[in-house]
Amino acid sequence: MLFWLSLLPFATGWMGQNHFTETPVALYGVILLMASVAWYILGQKVVKNEGTESKVGKAYQKDLKTKLSMLIYSLAVAIAFFQPIVSCVIYILIAAAWFIPDKRIEKAIEN
Repeated sequence: MLFWLSLLPFATGWMGQNHFTETPVALYGVILLMASVAWYILGQKVVKNEGTESKVGKAYQKDLKTKLSMLIYSLAVAIAFFQPIVSCVIYILIAAAWFIPDKRIEKAIEN
């Protein structure tokens, strides 16, 4: 996951230098998508390590937010080749959605 995140400054700079043209915006989305995939894999590995009946396992059984993010990132990458600004807005909206606290962990710990 850190590898994909380390590529964000390059993609961000490239987008800025090229005034948000199709290819840099699509590459930015691919990097975000791959970071999201890495996050999903990390969560699955944690659940496998802790067990599905553990508190963490129960919290991550329905990881809808990550799965939905990956799907939307994929769509935004495709959209980038036609409407790059729309893709940028989608990237911002997904980031904003992740600022909303995820209550799964807190609920699992309380039970």
